[in-house]
Amino acid sequence: MSAISSNFRSLDGNAIYQSIVQRPVKIQGQSGSSLVNVINLIRSLGVTENDVDAVSSNLPGSMAIDVVFTEQDKLTNFLASMKSDEIVFQKLRYKLKSYGSQVVHIRVH
Repeated sequence: MSAISSNFRSLDGNAIYQSIVQRPVKIQGQSGSSLVNVINLIRSLGVTENDVDAVSSNLPGSMAIDVVFTEQDKLTNFLASMKSDEIVFQKLRYKLKSYGSQVVHIRVH
């Protein structure tokens, strides 16, 4: 079996959709939380599958989930409807934080 190896250059600003970096919210759970819990949490808060482009977990063990809304207005309305940046759902505490662009390093093998 032969191995094919290639090094790609870093993504620059042209490779990043600027509209996406304005629409994510990070939901940081405590020990015992999961991706399924976060999906149930946002559903309980009135968010539907039509409101979300993507849901992804961060590094294993970080208990952080990123939710990318389809439109910035939907994210803004969601955050405005929250009384606090923390919420308790099914006896677990979650902290919500909106953030913009961030640097992510990945290695693909």
